[in-house]
Amino acid sequence: MRTNDSTCVVNRAVIIAAFVTTGLWCTAALAAPARDDATAQALTTLRSRIVMAVLDGRKVSTHVRLGGSPVRGTIVRCDAEQIVVKTSAIELPLAWSAYDEVETANTARGLVGDDDGEALLALVTVYAAHGRNESAREAFGRLAATDEKDLVEAGRELLDAARDAKNGTAASGKEAAARPSSPSAKVPLWSPEAAQWIAGGRNFFVSPKGTPSGNGSRSSPWDLRSVLEGDRGVRGGDVVWVMDGTYTGCFSVDVSGSEGRPVVIRAFPGARAVLDSADRTGAQHALEIGKSWCVVWGLEVMNSDPTSTDKRPGGYWFTGANSRMINCHVHDVGCCGYWKGAVDSEIYGCLLYNIGGQRKGRGQGNGHNMYTQNDKGTKLIRDNFVFNGFRNGIDGYTTRGPLKGFDCIGNTCFGSAASANEGGHKMDILFGGLTPASRILLKENLCWSNGLGRCVQLGYGSNDNEDVTLIDNYVAGRVDFTKRWKKIEMKGNKFFGTVRGNVNTDEHPDNYYGPPPKTTEAFVRPNVYEPGRANITVFNWSKAALVAVDISEVVPVGAEFEVRNGQNYNKGPVVKGTYEGGAVRLPMNGMDPVQPIGAEGYITKGEMTGSGFNIFVIQSWTPGTRGSE
Repeated sequence: MRTNDSTCVVNRAVIIAAFVTTGLWCTAALAAPARDDATAQALTTLRSRIVMAVLDGRKVSTHVRLGGSPVRGTIVRCDAEQIVVKTSAIELPLAWSAYDEVETANTARGLVGDDDGEALLALVTVYAAHGRNESAREAFGRLAATDEKDLVEAGRELLDAARDAKNGTAASGKEAAARPSSPSAKVPLWSPEAAQWIAGGRNFFVSPKGTPSGNGSRSSPWDLRSVLEGDRGVRGGDVVWVMDGTYTGCFSVDVSGSEGRPVVIRAFPGARAVLDSADRTGAQHALEIGKSWCVVWGLEVMNSDPTSTDKRPGGYWFTGANSRMINCHVHDVGCCGYWKGAVDSEIYGCLLYNIGGQRKGRGQGNGHNMYTQNDKGTKLIRDNFVFNGFRNGIDGYTTRGPLKGFDCIGNTCFGSAASANEGGHKMDILFGGLTPASRILLKENLCWSNGLGRCVQLGYGSNDNEDVTLIDNYVAGRVDFTKRWKKIEMKGNKFFGTVRGNVNTDEHPDNYYGPPPKTTEAFVRPNVYEPGRANITVFNWSKAALVAVDISEVVPVGAEFEVRNGQNYNKGPVVKGTYEGGAVRLPMNGMDPVQPIGAEGYITKGEMTGSGFNIFVIQSWTPGTRGSE
């Protein structure tokens, strides 16, 4: 229990001062290695944190060696010269100089707050000095989340030196510790554009165990719901880091920023932050984005309830203007909507699959991976993987509303309705309704249909559609111009299936119409917001077991990386390591798509892509900041 006794406060100050003035940290035990100044100072910092915790009445657990074996105990007293460890058998006085240095770091690790950059750097220093590189990386991960850039850079240099030492390439002593890291191995967390959003903003943390009474630090995080409901005072330029774990219920984002300064709600690097709507508490849909100038980044949105796919709540429900949903992973939820209120907003880099549900008694699936309408401004739908839903993929449709202004760029779409137990392929991309559509742009999209079946439909009920533009798309399937368009522009496209309906292909000669090639083609689309990340789509016309893909424009040499199969993302990496340049070889066999929760077996072998087509997500990061050796 914490005490306010004035004598204790005085003693605490005296003891801490003794660490600074006596030079005690330079007195090493005979068996201990010689310490450089940086490590000695780091030990002093960690010892001071232990002293403060003990004087504050906190329980401080540690280990000591008795008879050559480690024994667990509690530090019950300490001063500038020694600690006293109480085990189940004895109280053991132990000079600081005889207290194991790694154990000092281990003991201090649980006492150090996430905003204590000096102590976090000290942890990195001591662990790196003893070759405990995994522990050093873990401590650096906490340090990297602080705003103390000089300390973060110092920690990164220590990690680089420790890695080189392990590989036998480092210089010795202070020279190794001082050598700067290779710029080519650094992978920023933010693109230059995204970095501008948060420049000068604050960092907060939420976790599944967080509470409204926390202070928003990593050691005292908030709960997610109170932050999203606007109760914690986050503002434009702030980042809310969502830590690893599952957040149950349905959530509504009710915080907003200002022009060029959005609130960013982002999964912490390396974390799997899951919003599970199975218990249906909170909002009507799993994730509602209804405010302007807000960015939701890297969250997984799903529903784990296997009992009723047709009645689970909708997934993302996006109505906020000038907002973004970036690199999210949405699956096994009800129909998802991207509605006209989301003026000039964007859905970018997301995995959208197994969305919708099976209608009981009607023999068909219901709900689209992305149901969308628009009136003012332009909606951006870019670089998403959209596949294996219960109905259509990207479904721009309306009966009475507007359907104006869509830029659909760089998406990979396939397998629509594969998740439904009805047979037949629905539309991977549809733009058309009962009212006229206009300002429709399809550019650089990649579409695949088993057997070159239907992929894209332009027009639905209205014969008064205005304009549609198709540029540089790669479509292994049929394109239907179902209704009339006043203006059609097509150039640079490759159509390997039939192009039919209300279009004369002779009027559009600057495209390829014919059979697919016999050689494999791979498309790498670097992520514009998250450096070191990219989507990879492979049309494996040659049916090769392994396909070599050059990732040098995405991953810097020396960075750690992993590649996951987008059709079964949570199964783990199919390739990982430290990038040495050149191409990586991606396996095209051996992994089926993940089945819908509650509808296992609905995606049949005939609806799977097999070895002829696949999608991958590559991610990379600065060595030592996450992952393991």
